[in-house]
Amino acid sequence: MIDLHSHTDYSDGALSPAELLELARREGLDAFAITDHDTLAGYDLLVTPEERQPEVIRGIEVTCDLNGRPAHLLGYFLRGDPGESFRRWLELRHEQRRERNRRLVRRLQSLGASVELEEVEALGKSMTGRPHFARVLVSKGYVDSYEEAFHRYI
Repeated sequence: MIDLHSHTDYSDGALSPAELLELARREGLDAFAITDHDTLAGYDLLVTPEERQPEVIRGIEVTCDLNGRPAHLLGYFLRGDPGESFRRWLELRHEQRRERNRRLVRRLQSLGASVELEEVEALGKSMTGRPHFARVLVSKGYVDSYEEAFHRYI
């Protein structure tokens, strides 16, 4: 059995890369892909062949635009590293996301929510996104659920 779509806590997953690998082992997977959002960081942390049992497939879930709406495109790198130019492109996307997050912090603060970018980034590690903002809003009592956070604030 294989799983071709999993996220670590380097995007919007709950487990570290090592914890995700251990879960895959416990579940008896033959292979799984780490497809974090717009980053290869989770996969890159599993670097030794001993760690790659079950087989770990390098993947990514790229956020893109489809006719003016956000869409997610899964990609897999079955023949090795995607290359330096792709990694630089991801770094640019990361900075664009960080700027979007800065704007979201300013918007939340203008609506009376005391949220700082650093506290949200502490949850999101290298790829902080809107789900991490929702978690902060819930933990601070501004909303009761993630759904409410997205509806009212995000």
